[in-house]
Amino acid sequence: MKSARCAASTFHRRGITLAETALATFIVGILVCAALQSMGSSLQTHAFAKSRVQAVLLAEQLLAELSVLPWCEEGQTSPVIGRETGETTGIIRRNQLDDMDDFDGWSESPSKRDGTLLTGTSGQTRTVTINNVSASDFVTTVADNADSGLRLITVVVSDDTGELARSSALLSRSELGLRASRLEQRGVPND
Repeated sequence: MKSARCAASTFHRRGITLAETALATFIVGILVCAALQSMGSSLQTHAFAKSRVQAVLLAEQLLAELSVLPWCEEGQTSPVIGRETGETTGIIRRNQLDDMDDFDGWSESPSKRDGTLLTGTSGQTRTVTINNVSASDFVTTVADNADSGLRLITVVVSDDTGELARSSALLSRSELGLRASRLEQRGVPND
C-alpha cells in the first residue's frame, strides 16, 4: 500500500501543470517586453545623439565659413550689419552673399555654399545672427551701424523639436587677414 501511495505521489509531481505553464509564459512575456522597451529607448537615444553631433558640425562649418569672409562691402566706410541695397532680394544661396554682415538673419536648410542640400539634414534649419558688440563688454550689443570692430556671430541649428546646437564666435575686424590664413574648416558629414 505504501508503494501505491509513493507511486501516486510521484505521478503527480512528474507533469507540469497548466498553472505553472501560464506563469512561466507570463514571466517570459514581461521580460521580452522589458527588453524591447530598453532596445527602443537605446535606439532613440542614439538617433538623438547623432542628430546633435551633426547639428554641432553644421553650426561650426557655417561659422567657420562666415569668419573668413570680408568684414563688409568693399569701399564701405561706415559698415552697417545687413545686406546692402541690391542684395536684399533674390538671395537663395550663400554664394550670392559676398561679405560677413550680409548673413545677419540668414536662414536655410543645411546646404553647400552653392545651394545643394546636404543629405541627412531634412527638417533642420541653420539661422545666423550677427551683432556688433561693445569693446569693453563682449556681451553687450551695440547698434548695427556702430562698427565697434568686434562682432558676435551666432549660428543656431534647429529642427521641429527645437534647438539642436548653437555655436558662436567673437571676431575682431583687425584680425581678419590672420583668420583667413590660419582657419581650417571642419568637414561636415555628406558635404
